[in-house]
Amino acid sequence: FGPYAPHATMYVPIFAASTDVPPSASQGSLRHFNKSALFWSNLAVGNYASTWYKFARPVVAAAQQVVEADALAALQTVYDGAHSVLASQGDVADFLTRASHTFADKGLAASHSLFDALVTRFHDGSIVSDLTEASFTVASMGYPQSWLDRVGYYDDNITTSQSTDENCNVYLSGSIVGSFCVLVVLALAGGFHLGQRANRMGKTKRGYAYIQ
Repeated sequence: FGPYAPHATMYVPIFAASTDVPPSASQGSLRHFNKSALFWSNLAVGNYASTWYKFARPVVAAAQQVVEADALAALQTVYDGAHSVLASQGDVADFLTRASHTFADKGLAASHSLFDALVTRFHDGSIVSDLTEASFTVASMGYPQSWLDRVGYYDDNITTSQSTDENCNVYLSGSIVGSFCVLVVLALAGGFHLGQRANRMGKTKRGYAYIQ
């Protein structure tokens, strides 16, 4: 059983002849992230790995192979146990249910470990390796070849325009001087107007009114 897209799912065996479905495969909602659900844990792996797909995909594939190979190897033991339980008139459904829970729990734990490993090894445009050594190694992922081609990174014939500050300085200085002159003229005009108004008001005789 795989709850998410194949490229990021940890497939786990879940038997049809069971009394119930493992909680990690039967519980959860699209309205709320739940790291205890197989769907969400696999989704987290897939979405993060897609950011650095070229580098992260081999790591995801290797983890999938380990989990699924271990599950396939354990299936024969489960089948043998189921036949023994059946021969002794035991509850085969209960036996297979417990086996399904075990497989689901291992798949969930593997998804969590894989996500942690991806975040540790691939982040901020860097690839971190030799994590168990005294000094680890950090390498840049670089830019995709398609992007470098589109921007002409390898094209020697592309000339870049070199801008100078001369024209900008002349234009900027002229605009500043012009603005300053306008402000000066406006200030003088405003001062003259206020002065004339005050002069007229000063010549007007004002009497006094008795307060009743």
